[in-house]
Amino acid sequence: MLPKMHFLLGLIFSLLLFPLIGWNSIIVLATTVLIDIDHYLLYVFRKKDFSLRKSFYYFFNNEFGENRILCIFHTAEFWTILLIASFFYSTFFYVLLGVTFHFFLDLFNTGKGAKSFSIIKYIRNKKRKEQ
Repeated sequence: MLPKMHFLLGLIFSLLLFPLIGWNSIIVLATTVLIDIDHYLLYVFRKKDFSLRKSFYYFFNNEFGENRILCIFHTAEFWTILLIASFFYSTFFYVLLGVTFHFFLDLFNTGKGAKSFSIIKYIRNKKRKEQ
């Protein structure tokens, strides 16, 4: 899903949450959009290029093909860390809420959800391909 759609739908979701969680809804909105920073960081790391536009097209063309891409903030392990942290700090609960909303937007948009949902599964699949 395009970042502007994540922002627009995240804004609507945050406005609906505002009566329940107040200004914490800004954290939900920010997380709904900014979770995709892992796409950009991975692109910069792999390609040694800082172009946001090229990064977008790189992921648009590669993330759902045979070359599954591991985006660290889209994994079950990251969600688990957020869940555990949310028991100690309420801010992490709102981050988790934004991440979950982002995931459901991706799932609804593509029918595929996370790029590679688990770091462990990603590593296992990569090892199988090498053998």
